Amino acid sequence: MSENDNSPEGGEARGLRSSSSASVTFEVPVHPAAIVSESPPPAAVGHIPFEIGELISGVYEVGEGLGEGGMGVVFEAHDRWLNRRVAIKVSHPGVSAKYLRFEAQAMAAVQHRSTVAAYAFGNHRGIDFLVMERLYGVTLRAHSARLQASGQRLTQLEVLTIMTDVCDALAAMHRAQIAHRDVKPSNILLAPNDRVVVMDFGLFVKESYEGADSVAGSPPYMAPEVIAGQQRKGEWHLADLYSLGVVAFELLSGRRPYMGHDLRTLVDQQSSPAESLAKHRHDVHPKLVQLIDELVNPAPERRSQSAELLLLQLRMVRSEISREVSVATDAERRPFTVLIVDDDPVMLAVLLASVQECVPAARVLTAADGAQAVELVRRSLPDVLLLDLHMPTMNGIQVCMHLRATHLTERTTIVSVSGRAQLGELLLLQQLGIVHFVGKDAALRERLSTILVPLERASRI
Repeated sequence: MSENDNSPEGGEARGLRSSSSASVTFEVPVHPAAIVSESPPPAAVGHIPFEIGELISGVYEVGEGLGEGGMGVVFEAHDRWLNRRVAIKVSHPGVSAKYLRFEAQAMAAVQHRSTVAAYAFGNHRGIDFLVMERLYGVTLRAHSARLQASGQRLTQLEVLTIMTDVCDALAAMHRAQIAHRDVKPSNILLAPNDRVVVMDFGLFVKESYEGADSVAGSPPYMAPEVIAGQQRKGEWHLADLYSLGVVAFELLSGRRPYMGHDLRTLVDQQSSPAESLAKHRHDVHPKLVQLIDELVNPAPERRSQSAELLLLQLRMVRSEISREVSVATDAERRPFTVLIVDDDPVMLAVLLASVQECVPAARVLTAADGAQAVELVRRSLPDVLLLDLHMPTMNGIQVCMHLRATHLTERTTIVSVSGRAQLGELLLLQQLGIVHFVGKDAALRERLSTILVPLERASRI
């Protein structure tokens, strides 16, 4: 990958000298596909050093590959002792095993719902391996790209929720004297149960590190002092907060405060403060604009000085905006709403008639595909979502992942509907927090009634 790479995140810079005029080498990022699956089928990956079905250390039964990056490959496995799915990471041949061990130690040092859990580290047939939590979800990069493709964007309350959760994770890392160094949208996973997870500790550094001899990260999200090789001891956490500010700025405005991709251009641009977020999006709350503008300031001393302080500020702003949104929502007093999603016109009509019979006073919306469903949910949050599992382009499980990505559906009951659901799909739905399932059979109306009628009654209380 060249120095002038124009990919969305500008690649990843590693092994650079500390001068801003140094030669630059980009490598393929160590992508955390290790733990990400945006659809149930596993992704194709390169060589896995173990055979499918092989038992590692007498515990982990090797499964399909999940993904790979510049430093290693990850595959799924079944933990026979605890009867659960896990993800296992191994280094590529030629990559020193110490890096995987260091990454494992950093993950183990930070125990937080917004970081990936490290379960074990071991050696099998002379190959070191890291066992970690297996998560499903979509990356923030993929989620925002899908919204952008349909002409939508995240609301300021959604961005605030993501910022708060990421900041909470960074605060936990910083308390453990660890700086992440690679906060960017593709390293943030929007997972079930309203989890926002910061992934990939491959570039972490201890806060005590002197840090003047190397530069690493993804250039568009790197702090100016890091790019220039002028990072001071004990201030790596301020670089993480800068990266978080860039992510938030981009989510809200559709652009980054500095739009260069290569290091030299970024150094030139960052010689002066960026334009205010307010210039690129006018409806953002002034207090949120101020926080983000401070985070992306080139001068470290002008930013929030700790993740703990920033977390407090974010929570205060989110509470204020939430109150305003709540007042506006209460004023609307909209009726009990059901959204039906099915690509089969006949089944859509059957479901519509069944819902109208069960809850005659309900407002009923329909969508013929997953993308339309996501758009409708963002426009008007339904009380119940009846979702067909098997649809082309964007299936029901993918829709669930995108809707669970932010806290959009906290108050929405999702009911999966299918005539041919497999056991694996039902288990995955449970992991996504979806417990209601209705089959497309003779008992459909009766099952819908047992779900919809109590929910409709509760909405009137």
